[in-house]
Amino acid sequence: MGHTAPEIRPDHAGVGHTAHDEHAGHSSPDDMLQRFLISLALTIPVVIFSPIGGALGFPDMPPFGLSVGLWGFLLATPVV
Repeated sequence: MGHTAPEIRPDHAGVGHTAHDEHAGHSSPDDMLQRFLISLALTIPVVIFSPIGGALGFPDMPPFGLSVGLWGFLLATPVV
């Protein structure tokens, strides 16, 4: 069983792979830096109010009377 080459349609003649934008949807370096800085800013409070932060001398309980799990969820959700 052999395979045949796909038929070239007249309305697509001369349109090669260059007609497609290979980088469509990819993030620019500035966008990636902004995402990294936001993630870092939201990660620091999660670590400070975690058991690791408690071992380093930071308070064990998050502010506003929130549980550690809820605090982590609220700050980690925008990062995902």
